[in-house]
Amino acid sequence: MPLNSKRTTHRLKTAAIATVVVAGLALIGLAVWSGKAAAADTAGKAPAQQLFNDPAQSPTQTWTGLYFGVEGGLFDAMMDPIFGVDGYLYGVRVGGDLQMGVIVAGAYVGYDRLTVSVGGSNVDANSLYYGARLGILPTAGKEVLVYGTAGQRNFDIDGLGKLDQNWFAGGGAQWRMTKNWSAGLEYTRTWLEDAPGNAHVNATVLSLSYKLPPLGSLK
Repeated sequence: MPLNSKRTTHRLKTAAIATVVVAGLALIGLAVWSGKAAAADTAGKAPAQQLFNDPAQSPTQTWTGLYFGVEGGLFDAMMDPIFGVDGYLYGVRVGGDLQMGVIVAGAYVGYDRLTVSVGGSNVDANSLYYGARLGILPTAGKEVLVYGTAGQRNFDIDGLGKLDQNWFAGGGAQWRMTKNWSAGLEYTRTWLEDAPGNAHVNATVLSLSYKLPPLGSLK
């Protein structure tokens, strides 16, 4: 792909992801700082309207709110058809979600430290990423969230330089163990735009998150 074309593609992807993230943060901030959402009367409404309204949902049961967590997992990186490496990663993530009935939308930002062994020596990298997710609550108790996610991830490889403007997509599931604590499993693939060939990184990550109490409960 010509360099100018790749730069244009980078800008378009970055703009699209940034738009989604900003819109998600705006919605989440509105819901959180208002303390609670007005419960709409769903009587007589169509099923499609009821999908986004759940007046029986209490603030302690909702996915709406800000959270932070830790994560760790395994990854493999394919740089070309004959060269691949694998390693482990660990990091932190902060974000926020907005629940609308059985639909959950959110945005997040995170940092990972990656380590891979090459030729008997460890090579480390720092990775900053941000993205958005959209999911559904398929169980009656709404304690399980199944979602898709996409965003941008940047790498800073020790001694080798940076790989910026890489976009990722994937999916995961999150289980709310208590009203504040949840555990998750997520898979993503990151396409390395500045690397030759079909270069990509696959990551499978386990996470443990804590959702902050509603602001109204802190008074």
